[in-house]
Amino acid sequence: MAKPMVLVVSILLALGATGAAAGSLVTSAAPGLPAQVVEFTPDATREEGYPTTTWTADGPVDGTSQWRVVHGTGNAAELWLHATPDGRLYDFGGRYLNYSDDDGETWQSVRPLEPLVNGEGSVVMAPNGDVVGVTWDPYAGDRILTFKYTAATGTWEYAADPFHTPFWDRPGIDVIPGDFTSPTGEQVSYITLIKGFPHELWHYSYDGLHYPFTISRAVDDRTTTPISAWLDVEPDPTLDWIQPLPVLGGMVTPLGGGRGLGGSMMFDGEDMRWHRFTMPEGAIPGGITQTDSLGRLHNVVRSGDDAVYRISTDGGRSWSDDLVLPGIRPGDMKANAGVGVAAVSGVDGTQDVLYKLDISTDVPTLTQRFDIGLGDDCRCSGIGFYGVQGGHRFDFHTVVILPDGRLAVSFMDSTTITSFPTLDLPVVAPALAVELPE
Repeated sequence: MAKPMVLVVSILLALGATGAAAGSLVTSAAPGLPAQVVEFTPDATREEGYPTTTWTADGPVDGTSQWRVVHGTGNAAELWLHATPDGRLYDFGGRYLNYSDDDGETWQSVRPLEPLVNGEGSVVMAPNGDVVGVTWDPYAGDRILTFKYTAATGTWEYAADPFHTPFWDRPGIDVIPGDFTSPTGEQVSYITLIKGFPHELWHYSYDGLHYPFTISRAVDDRTTTPISAWLDVEPDPTLDWIQPLPVLGGMVTPLGGGRGLGGSMMFDGEDMRWHRFTMPEGAIPGGITQTDSLGRLHNVVRSGDDAVYRISTDGGRSWSDDLVLPGIRPGDMKANAGVGVAAVSGVDGTQDVLYKLDISTDVPTLTQRFDIGLGDDCRCSGIGFYGVQGGHRFDFHTVVILPDGRLAVSFMDSTTITSFPTLDLPVVAPALAVELPE
């Protein structure tokens, strides 16, 4: 692919750096600092049985399923979950990246050499078995740290990122696979993008650690040539595992070939810029859209008090009939063709709800509904929260599919109480529930 036309519109511009200068500041050959991996003990771990409806050939059957509930892997308002093909479960909702290899029973924590006060992070799987993440600590000088696990060497690294606008709330991270050429001529198989809320600017990296390149969808919308095309997806096994989290308008759906769909804009790896995007016929899919290893599109949207789920095998030219998911406002969706399972999480009033679907064919079918937790919280989104006696926050759902088809999901009720470092008091906060084997 062509070398990037770097649009420097934030701190790089303030520093007087040109695109070429930005590329020379940090390259993909620059090392990171070695991160430390330490044992981590969550605030609490317990097992619970939750109401479950299973759809059989004879109709729906009510029952109970067992879940491991883990408190305190994220922060007071969010978890950010991902899973790997070998079953490792990650959460980077708070200041540190935590992971478990045994369904949440024991945990390890990836940390910088210097401690963080409190923060909120995000993590995503990448091609080649790599893992990338980012966290923002507003309490320690508005600091951004990036993290990367390089599977080829089995090492964790981190780096400080000075190229961000102030108050970089709830940073998100996305991966775009493709054949990219860095400014130094190095060939890489993916790039990563990060974005902080409420800012419009995106920063991208060729090595998953350093992000000196900045692009703006608002500027590119006025200066690049629009793209009209179908959403054809290149089949790729990694697409089952690198699916982004649809939060704060930062979701970029990877399409393969260096392309990514972000709302009404297409990121194009040929020029490393955003382009206004339309489809030849019909509207761009709304709601949440993911791609899988077979090259299919999966889409879920809210429809009144329900949600509808559909699959396209031909880039959006045609879709399966809508599958109705009763009584859910969707918050997250994942689809894993290799496992043959999709999952949609959300809420029904204040009840956390999770649907499991069979996607082993091109027509999705409903298999199970789980009512996770007590459904007795009074969640809200906002800046303030007041511990266990007052209001509290649960800003977004996140769900992942484990390699044997079981699920893990974030939820909150009156029992999910955890510590909060900067307030020195317990708060009602989201917890993690991991479906246990039958």
